[in-house]
Order: sequence, then structure tokens, then C-alpha cells
Amino acid sequence: MDINDAPRYLARKYPGGAAALAFRMGMSSSTLQHQLDPNCPGHKLGWDTAVEMSVLADDPVMLNAFAAALRRMTLPLPDVSLAGECVLQGVAQVTRELGDYLAHVSEALADGQVSDNELRHCERELGQLIAAGQHLQALLHARNQAAKPAHERRQTVRRAADRGPR
Repeated sequence: MDINDAPRYLARKYPGGAAALAFRMGMSSSTLQHQLDPNCPGHKLGWDTAVEMSVLADDPVMLNAFAAALRRMTLPLPDVSLAGECVLQGVAQVTRELGDYLAHVSEALADGQVSDNELRHCERELGQLIAAGQHLQALLHARNQAAKPAHERRQTVRRAADRGPR
């Protein structure tokens, strides 16, 4: 989806439409409509508004459009409340997702051509594989932290925070 169409799509798709979304955001419906209208050059949708819209709608359509414009993809972060979950189940999920991804790739390549639809399916399957891998890594991290005394867990978190983003 085009990055300029994504905010309008999100607002239309929101239950009750743009008016309901504007109300939840504490702004007038007319203000939001003007920010979404490409024919109103005096009104621009800002980052803060776009993020608030996305969070309230619980919809990553704008984020995905932005990522697609940069030839990237987004993935949901794994749930970190995983203490009781079995690591072997995580391994099995990664294996299933790998199988699904490879099956889609194989189907897409069967005729020597890759259609737009086949490419989208493969990208979605790859995203699910990566998400399963991240989930497994979060399970391993949770197990690692749970095995450490509390004073070491705090130091590990602090050292990671000190390193900053990579």
C-alpha cells in the first residue's frame, strides 16, 4: 500500500470511521479529515498523530507502508512473559514455519516465474518464520535470566541498556 494512502485507509477502516478515531484522539473530526486530505496543503499528518492513530486502531498499516517504501518489512515483537513455555515447542514452531516458507518458495518457483501474489505469500511466510525465531530467542533469553541470581539479572539488563541500540 502506498504510504500516502495508508493513513486514509486506517481511518476509514477504524470502527466508526475517521470521526470516531478523531474523537478518541481528542481532536475534531474536521481537523483529522484535513490532515488526511492530500488536497489540503495547509494541513499535514505529523508523526505523533500517525503513531497515535496506529496505536488506537491497533493496526500497523502505516508502519508497513513506510517499511515497504524502504524495501523493508515489520515483525511483531515476541511476548516476553514466556517463563513457563517449553523451549522445544518454540523449536518445533520454527521448524514448522521453515517448512511452510520453503513450501511457498517451491510453489512460487515451480513455473520459473514469481508473481506479485506469490511474492507476497513468500514474504508473509518469511515474516512468520522470523517471528517464530524471535519468539524462540526470547524463550532462551527468559530461561537464561531466570537461572541467574537477581543481582546478576539487573547487571545484565543494565549492561544491555548501556550498549544502546545496535
